[in-house]
Amino acid sequence: MDIDLKKLTGNLWCAKAEKTVPDDQVNPYLLNVLLRRLQSGEDVTYGEVDFSQFAADDLRTLDGYLKQHENMGFRLSRLIGNVDNAAPYCCALSAFC
Repeated sequence: MDIDLKKLTGNLWCAKAEKTVPDDQVNPYLLNVLLRRLQSGEDVTYGEVDFSQFAADDLRTLDGYLKQHENMGFRLSRLIGNVDNAAPYCCALSAFC
């Protein structure tokens, strides 16, 4: 597979910075309190969880949100593997006089 890194770099610089997985449907308590604590390595006990802040459906929504992130991570990993495995080649340039 040939990869034009100049073109790829140009496209990446032109890409809009936006959230790739929207989080507007995710319960803010689950996303900003519990998930952030878990991601930072903190332990969260049942006694610390405020169950009045979310419903069972909110957990399903969070699960879908996390699965979308996982899928994007796999796709990014595959892209990185493709770039790593691409054989380098020289492009033709005019002679410098």
